Amino acid sequence: MWIDAHCHVEQIPNLENVLNTAQKQGVRKIVAVSVDQTSMQQILRLYQQFPQTLLPALGIHPAHILEMNPEELQSNLNFLKQSIHQAKMLGEVGLDYKYARNQEQKQLQHQILKQQLQLAQNYALPLNLHSRWALRQTMEIAIHYKQYTGYNALLHWFCQSKKLIKICNKKNIYVSVGPIILHSPQTIEVVQCIQPHLLLLETDSPVPFHNSPATPDLIPKIGEKLAQIWNTTTEKVEQQIEENFHNFLHHR
Repeated sequence: MWIDAHCHVEQIPNLENVLNTAQKQGVRKIVAVSVDQTSMQQILRLYQQFPQTLLPALGIHPAHILEMNPEELQSNLNFLKQSIHQAKMLGEVGLDYKYARNQEQKQLQHQILKQQLQLAQNYALPLNLHSRWALRQTMEIAIHYKQYTGYNALLHWFCQSKKLIKICNKKNIYVSVGPIILHSPQTIEVVQCIQPHLLLLETDSPVPFHNSPATPDLIPKIGEKLAQIWNTTTEKVEQQIEENFHNFLHHR
């Protein structure tokens, strides 16, 4: 069974057809991450429609935090508090220093993330973390969460630094990689450093890749590339990814 560990399903046109295509390619589970209250509501509705495929991840994206006024932000937090019991993980949450242009905005992202992490801890949830332009800072938060709570953390699309990957390996932090490994030698070098038992696959659909939206049915192709990198069979990669995802969800 293949798993897409990070996907924005509510943004995908013709979702039912896309899910059917992915199922035919062996993609059985898809983590549906959210970014704000509206997407959380959409994902929970879609989960009712596709309960065998989707795993809802609820949370407020760090870039979206900066777009909200205080009343909107509080409304988003209230909805998350009321709905978190329906989530399989917290996400997509984290830090985004591309959009946090000053210290005040960075502090706000940290403050809201701290509140969300407390909710995740209360409900024994793993994390699905965003880290754009804040790789080390987000990694350190993941490490602290893992050490303090015993619950797992995933750094999504975290394939920019071999040095940081080696730290993740030592601290048992999960990392996911996406379609970029199909074409980027630099990314492949980083992926080679990831401990196999800590790796998950994702598409970040429908984020464009090579000028067309990514879709979950890309996951087996990513797995095939990973088999080449690991010098093993695609079947063994599929088994490893399934085992990794099970362990991630159950904090092993």
